[in-house]
Amino acid sequence: MKPKDFAALVARDLGGCVCCGEAEAISPNHRANRGMGGATKTSYLNKPSNLVTLCSRMNSLIESDSGAAQIATFYGWKVSKWARPCEIPIFDTKVNAWFILDDHFGRTETKGK
Repeated sequence: MKPKDFAALVARDLGGCVCCGEAEAISPNHRANRGMGGATKTSYLNKPSNLVTLCSRMNSLIESDSGAAQIATFYGWKVSKWARPCEIPIFDTKVNAWFILDDHFGRTETKGK
């Protein structure tokens, strides 16, 4: 990910992890997994609607702990590879609100799932 795109992602997600608010150890998380082969630059899997910022702790947990994975799925931080991320809201705990993400690093508040 280009530094300017990462900065836009962090700004969209209000400066930190959408789960806990951590601002230092954050990274982009693909909501729908890219798979073993990755994805092309133009794939929907690399679009901003498929990315959220998560802290390194939560990013690791949702890949290794089924309970954390269920929480991440409920809050939209993880979705099925065949889902359309731009249609599935995420919950941002920092502001206690649900958002639909677009592919221009924007987000629109919504009522939730």
